[in-house]
Amino acid sequence: MWKHDLRDTLRVLYERFNRLLEETLIREQEGLVLDPDMESRWEPPVDLYETPEGYVIEAEIAGVDRAALEVRVEGHQVWIRGTRRLAPVQEGQEYYRIEIPTGPFARCVPLPEAADPDRLEATYRDGLLVIRVHRRSSAPREVPIE
Repeated sequence: MWKHDLRDTLRVLYERFNRLLEETLIREQEGLVLDPDMESRWEPPVDLYETPEGYVIEAEIAGVDRAALEVRVEGHQVWIRGTRRLAPVQEGQEYYRIEIPTGPFARCVPLPEAADPDRLEATYRDGLLVIRVHRRSSAPREVPIE
């Protein structure tokens, strides 16, 4: 039982390290720098999957106010930025444990080559940000000759 838990923990650490390394290399290659005024304190988990129409990015960001969210396309990448605020402490309330991350966050999601970064739609419901990215048109087209 203990070995299974250790393997899961190591797998999560490995995935987080790979994501951090990948995003750092992408920023370096693209010359991108995060907003210097915002130090990212946590990263929301993100899924990216393919559908017949294109691609879908889902980010789990429960508790983040819609007004505190920003989705931006930079090159062939989608940046998700925002801030999750700690709920105000009520009189007589005392925390025994705080595990829900708060503060600013930023997450970069590189788009697949076939994605069209100019055709995105985003919705935010029930703590889930869903970004739909259409595919580039692969239909042959005639190019005029001048």
